[in-house]
Amino acid sequence: MIVDLPTRILESNPIVYQYAQMLPVGVDVADVNYTTVGCKTFLGSTDPEQSVIENFEGKTIFNAKNPDIIGKSWAEQTVSERVDFNTFVKSSKEFSYVSGDSEIFDGNTQQICVVEMELWKANREADIARQLFQTYKVRLGARLYASDSSSSFKSLPDNKFKFKLENPSYDTTA
Repeated sequence: MIVDLPTRILESNPIVYQYAQMLPVGVDVADVNYTTVGCKTFLGSTDPEQSVIENFEGKTIFNAKNPDIIGKSWAEQTVSERVDFNTFVKSSKEFSYVSGDSEIFDGNTQQICVVEMELWKANREADIARQLFQTYKVRLGARLYASDSSSSFKSLPDNKFKFKLENPSYDTTA
């Protein structure tokens, strides 16, 4: 996930909370929970230890209009939907937490957060693996906070798209 915004906005709101929500295409949120990953970074930090990755399972849409989000710090939002199992984890790659000048727009800064989903090679035929590899409706968004304890934020518009997660091929002859 990456935020690319005017530097003046990020300097006054250095806590960047980005999120991705996924729901399989063809199912209703009444029947299945959103799988959500949130990533909190601090502007300018390249230290992964200052980043926080959160996993959620629930019905809450993470946009700025939701009462479960409004008036709460990033750490207080949707606490009841936070899960202990880590579908997504911090990336171990150095480039995953880079903050710096935008390569696209003059006067902008980028804040990056990369999360990883570990996929096991074994048992790819298990029911859970077959359920995992499908097309998802995805919602990406971000909120900017002045501090960790701030309950007010600036919200960026959500970006919605579809994404197909395919079972990796290990065929080296192709």
